[in-house]
Amino acid sequence: MIKRALISVSDKTGIVEFAKALAALGVDIVSTGGTAAALNGAGVPTTEVQDLTGFPECLDGRVKTLHPKIHGGLLAVRSNEGHMEQMRANGVGMIDLVVVNLYPFKKTIERPGATLAEAIENIDIGGPAMLRSAAKNYQDVMVIVDPGDYAQALDAIARMAGGGADDACPASGVTDGGCSTSGGADGGSLAGGVNVGCSTSGGADNGSTATKTAAPESLNFRLAVKAFEHTASYDALIASHLGAAMQREAYFPDKLTLTFEKKQQMRYGENPHQGAAFYADPIPQRGSLATYTQLHGKELSYNNIGDLDGALSLLAEFDRPAVVAVKHANPCGAAVADDIYSAWTGAYESDKMSIYGGIIAANRTIDARVAAEIRKIFIEIVAAPGFDDEALKILSRKKNIRLLAIDPPAAPLAAPPTAPPAAPPAAPRGAADRAVGGAGSEVANGAADGAAGGPTSGPTSGATNVSTGGPMYMKKVGGGLLLQTNDNIVADMYNIKVVTEKKPTDIELADMSFAMAVVKHTKSNAIVLAKGNATTGVGPGQNSRIMAAKIAIEVAGDRAKSSVAASDAFFPMDDCVEAFAAAGVTAIIQPGGSVNDAESIEACNRHGIAMVFTGIRHFRH
Repeated sequence: MIKRALISVSDKTGIVEFAKALAALGVDIVSTGGTAAALNGAGVPTTEVQDLTGFPECLDGRVKTLHPKIHGGLLAVRSNEGHMEQMRANGVGMIDLVVVNLYPFKKTIERPGATLAEAIENIDIGGPAMLRSAAKNYQDVMVIVDPGDYAQALDAIARMAGGGADDACPASGVTDGGCSTSGGADGGSLAGGVNVGCSTSGGADNGSTATKTAAPESLNFRLAVKAFEHTASYDALIASHLGAAMQREAYFPDKLTLTFEKKQQMRYGENPHQGAAFYADPIPQRGSLATYTQLHGKELSYNNIGDLDGALSLLAEFDRPAVVAVKHANPCGAAVADDIYSAWTGAYESDKMSIYGGIIAANRTIDARVAAEIRKIFIEIVAAPGFDDEALKILSRKKNIRLLAIDPPAAPLAAPPTAPPAAPPAAPRGAADRAVGGAGSEVANGAADGAAGGPTSGPTSGATNVSTGGPMYMKKVGGGLLLQTNDNIVADMYNIKVVTEKKPTDIELADMSFAMAVVKHTKSNAIVLAKGNATTGVGPGQNSRIMAAKIAIEVAGDRAKSSVAASDAFFPMDDCVEAFAAAGVTAIIQPGGSVNDAESIEACNRHGIAMVFTGIRHFRH
């Protein structure tokens, strides 16, 4: 049974009640600092750690529990007579239960303006050491890191304390098996008591020997695993934060340690025969998927979350009222306008067929007028910063629709111009100092004579083209993980290169900026047609660029006439230009950089189409 517990917690939720229950069961409690003060103040008899160790807390509390009388009491294997003899010789008593959660490092670094010194001061040292010691010796020591586990632990401890010799072992009710015991001079100490088949024999001091076979499903083992997960996550967050502070550019450490927190256990994954769960960043960015609040409907599925992530990523490009529609992680409609209803109309009109069963995301509050239109069709999810009361009432009548409130991101990535500008349209926010292939790039310089350089020109050449900083994008592959900086630019519209005889109009430039933002979030090979700051056709995820172009043209139909076309990568030949010309497209924006750029430029000149090169490729796979 459990005779002595060490309690030291930052999160004091439920700790007084738990400690009182332990004390009522005859458990001696050892504690530190603020926890000891809280327990003593509540009338719980508590021994200070320094009274147990005979060594005072020092260095402003940095050294409290790093002492042999603590870690010896945790690490001693009760079934090892050699360990027991050393414990007796050194006057070290057993510690059977450790209740510890760590300094609030996460809360510290979440606080605006938190300094590096403050973060470092909130790195716990003694806590993780105790957790690891207790978890390593789980057969003899119970370890608790989560207040949510107090109830089941207390139930097990109470059953041990109240049970007889025959049921002291399976006290948690988690396992079964035979258990024979013989009392020692002081009653002994058996931590956990949740193992299948154990025999105990009492020692002569505060510590019994025990021979037990640990069951992997035992309560102690599960709590030990949870403790190791807790310390691993804690250390990963520290390493990540300090690593980011060390590097001003993209940080790719030699050893990558990541931590995420489970937000949702799912019914199944991408397909019904696959299991799945959604894990969130411990400190998610504002406006990210992990910050949603569900207002209506059943829980999100694996595919819902994938599609919603694509919708929110595209939505983050715009600061004007915008609506995007996504199906199977590809945009099927997007529009920006002066009001959210007009943006909804533009997105819906883009592809009325594909939007069916899709995801809708908006960056403004959904009002009753928009809600009434959405209600007419089958939509899986509507995500927005909010819904007015009438809109929520209208949409909630649909049983299967999911309504999510998600704050917009703090800083949109791109902002298509609000009106046809007199000068080149406003570049994506922050793009001027991040652009690949700006005024001094190979694409811009090589295009002066009508071609975008030679075979090595374009967005893929030169280490200086690598964007740095910002959040990371991860992709799991067999045997490893790919990590890259996010594609956080669209196009520097002040430094694009007009490579054709015909120059684009201001209206076309505005549509080009918008279309390039959408194509950036479309699976490659991708083509997007747009007009009036709304998509008219999207051709996603094709093995050949001409097929992507044909799909976009087919979706657009008659609306392709006077549209602009955006491509995520260069044209390997002039067939896309020919297709656009036949459909009535008037302007093209693309990265450039093909050895056959001259052919595409010549075809544009022949058909009177304006074309610009950005020098920025946007592959997305």
